[in-house]
Amino acid sequence: MKIKDYFALYEKLKENKANPLKQFCFLDKKISLIKYLKHKKSFIIKNINYSFFPSNEPYLLSVFCGGNVNFIHINIKKLPPNFDSLQEYENYLAIYGTFAVLINQSFQIEDLNDSRLSLYIKDFLEDLTFKIYYDESFRLNLQDYINKENSALKYVYAYGYDYLLVLFEAYFKEKLEFNFLMQALKIEKNELIRLYRMYKSKILIRREQ
Repeated sequence: MKIKDYFALYEKLKENKANPLKQFCFLDKKISLIKYLKHKKSFIIKNINYSFFPSNEPYLLSVFCGGNVNFIHINIKKLPPNFDSLQEYENYLAIYGTFAVLINQSFQIEDLNDSRLSLYIKDFLEDLTFKIYYDESFRLNLQDYINKENSALKYVYAYGYDYLLVLFEAYFKEKLEFNFLMQALKIEKNELIRLYRMYKSKILIRREQ
């Protein structure tokens, strides 16, 4: 599956597509976007699916926000010299992509100087990102999932919590096959069973609401 296919599947299966995030445009002042991201950080993160699964495609950053479903994929293959760690670069790209979602921009770029992104949008997003990136209170720390003792949690980091929830709900309703999940998530049978058990209680609670 290509990166855009993961988004297409997510968009197709997600039942509640109402987008609660405030939408901005280029006419809005940058300070308005920065304040919104700072004050609503947890709320925004909850409503964007961040994913980090490895892909052979050349894209460093993919942002999809069509159909009121927000999906960001980060695919770091080489650490730039101006970043000290993978986590720092990951956090920078996540902030960059988050601002793109808030101004309703979808794109796939191979690097941050990719000409597929207009110079105006590039400069706009870069300026916003730097203002947030150096704020110590804003850290996603999504890579922490890798260090958990439960190896199944690495898939939550790789694909995003909500993405997996949507897929497992579809499996629970017999809309997806077990073998398809194994292939799509590149996961062994036993780990998939463990991961599904983690989500099943959440799915049952949602059905009762």
